[in-house]
Amino acid sequence: YICGTRGWMLPDDDRFKSEDMKVYKRELIRLELSLSGLPFPRSKKVIVMLHYPPVYEKGKPSEFIEIMKKHNVDTCVYGHLHGENLKRVVEGQVEGINLYMVSCDYLGFKVKKIG
Repeated sequence: YICGTRGWMLPDDDRFKSEDMKVYKRELIRLELSLSGLPFPRSKKVIVMLHYPPVYEKGKPSEFIEIMKKHNVDTCVYGHLHGENLKRVVEGQVEGINLYMVSCDYLGFKVKKIG
């Protein structure tokens, strides 16, 4: 199954302002709604697609990760990071969820095999 939402910058980000909290909370709700619509028990893996990263720079989980854990998500793909921000990429397992960064410039405009 594939679910997702846009996501948003995370509250500990230096650029995060008070007005961003409304968007952040709305995106958390959208992810929860997307995952809540899946059948249970599931016979297939669950992939979440986000635009923004679901983790902080050092791999610290956000509330997006907590929602994915609650719904037994296997894999999360995300983008948003380009240029200088590519140093902030986190890939691999975080809290049991396989993270893949898939922005085109990060991948050298090549296809990324997931799973």
